[in-house]
Amino acid sequence: MNSLFHLRFFSQDRISVEPGTSITIVNDDVVSHSILSGKENSDRHIQYTADGRISTGEILPGKSVTITFNDSGFYRLYDPDYQWMNIIAYVFPASNSLVFGQGQNLGN
Repeated sequence: MNSLFHLRFFSQDRISVEPGTSITIVNDDVVSHSILSGKENSDRHIQYTADGRISTGEILPGKSVTITFNDSGFYRLYDPDYQWMNIIAYVFPASNSLVFGQGQNLGN
């Protein structure tokens, strides 16, 4: 599925998309930003460690960047200079059925 999302603010903190989906992030700020993917740390001073899957480089004010999620999984996207700006992307194929309770029934 090749959809295109336009996020006007980086305040969106969670998105769910299918593999192959592209999102466009527009920098409407007055300063440059960049976006990396990585894992969250327990260190409050160094909140994230880049994993190398996504790295946009500098996004100048008024410019945008398109990110395509080709692989399934969880992606934590963040700005290394403004680490409170982050998004979790859930990237999984669409499913029209869910199965619950496949385990043993323990009397519930």
